[in-house]
Amino acid sequence: MKQRKYTHDYFNVWRDARGEPYIWLQVNYLTDSLLPFHFISEINDERNNHIAWPISDYIELPLPCSSLDFRDGKRYDFSDWHERLSKYSGVNITPQSDIVGTISTYEDYIRKANLRGCSCLDIDVIEMSNVLVGIEGTHLIKSMFNREEALRLFGFILDKRFFLEGAHQLIVQYNTLKLLQVDFYLLIYNIRGNRLCEDCNSLLVNVDAEFIDAVRRRDKNKCFQKAYFGPFRENYQKMVADS
Repeated sequence: MKQRKYTHDYFNVWRDARGEPYIWLQVNYLTDSLLPFHFISEINDERNNHIAWPISDYIELPLPCSSLDFRDGKRYDFSDWHERLSKYSGVNITPQSDIVGTISTYEDYIRKANLRGCSCLDIDVIEMSNVLVGIEGTHLIKSMFNREEALRLFGFILDKRFFLEGAHQLIVQYNTLKLLQVDFYLLIYNIRGNRLCEDCNSLLVNVDAEFIDAVRRRDKNKCFQKAYFGPFRENYQKMVADS
């Protein structure tokens, strides 16, 4: 599970303001193989009118998908949800903690149940342009005023996040989007005045098999070679246009 909550961050807020709906996908995956086995298509009050829901109406999904509607205070009984996940995965999924209190989001359930054998993460945005494009956004407060500084900061992200022992977020996301036949990008951007800075620089990384291999080997120089430096607007347009 990603350590931060699935709240709207700067990237989501910026993306919501563009108006066009996008796909927000949550992925149940096995913690030993890091392979996805079940999708969650969730909508809630925060994401209402911004995302394409239910996802199955927009793209063909190769795995079972559960659509959950938490709008207007709607709630679900998750007491036997682990049995459903066991059926989908073919593995005995068991909760290690008692669920206390109200479940208001699927992430809330995952955190409270502390499931053995599987976990869940999300993919920030899947754009629906000419083709689908999956994006993981990461923000920086310090300015990426040139390429050298941007790569230095990228190296810090690699060391403190993606290279950590047991860190597998990008690998699970890559496995998922590969299954969906969707290109995957890591987009590192600056914030200014508590919002995404469109006029600032950014790094755009095509998360392909070569990059995943570099992450597994903790090869920082190879990761740097995969990073494209440029203004945020240009990188975003390049990402969508090139896919």
